[in-house]
Amino acid sequence: MKKLTYEKRAYQFIKDQILQGNYHVGEHIPEAKIATQLGISRTPVRHALKILEKEQLVEIQSHKGAVVVPSDMTVDRYLDLIEFSEGLMLKTIEKFKRKNGSFPIEEMTQIMQYMQDAIKEQDEEKFISQLFKYFFTLIRLMQNQYAAEWVLSVEQEFDRKARKELRSIPVSLAEETIHYLETINHALINKNYQLAEETVEMLINRYIIRTFRY
Repeated sequence: MKKLTYEKRAYQFIKDQILQGNYHVGEHIPEAKIATQLGISRTPVRHALKILEKEQLVEIQSHKGAVVVPSDMTVDRYLDLIEFSEGLMLKTIEKFKRKNGSFPIEEMTQIMQYMQDAIKEQDEEKFISQLFKYFFTLIRLMQNQYAAEWVLSVEQEFDRKARKELRSIPVSLAEETIHYLETINHALINKNYQLAEETVEMLINRYIIRTFRY
């Protein structure tokens, strides 16, 4: 049990250092130094690095050890994902309108509450996680397996690849995001599909504008 705990600690520590830019592309990850800092042996550090290699954050090279590799989450990639997400949300609303479906208000309300709690607790990772959960729950209304799987893949990519400045964007827009999402919820409950679509466009536009400031 302790071994798993140490491995998770090492994994999160190294990942945070990479995403915060403290370890740069091409830089060697100092196993011994990290083990000393965390007060653990080098074994869980090595195991953590193997996990990070699978997530494509590091590359383990012979005679050199783990080296930080370039992040694929560029600003252009981030903007592409945002714009594609907007398209999926609008298609979901369109299909939801045609089918006159039932909106999962209880589930959405709970997600919104968790997002509010995350803001109060200043828990950035919790907020981002719940934001993706909202997105996934909404897209699920489309009843398209590939669209739902795409959302999950985007979450994984964002978690693995987005550096500090990109991860800070949803957090910096947390209050506005909740306001827009609550408007979308009420619009879909009341079958005001035009308002839901307009609100999606306004929300995405805020993210795009904020991204260009970084």
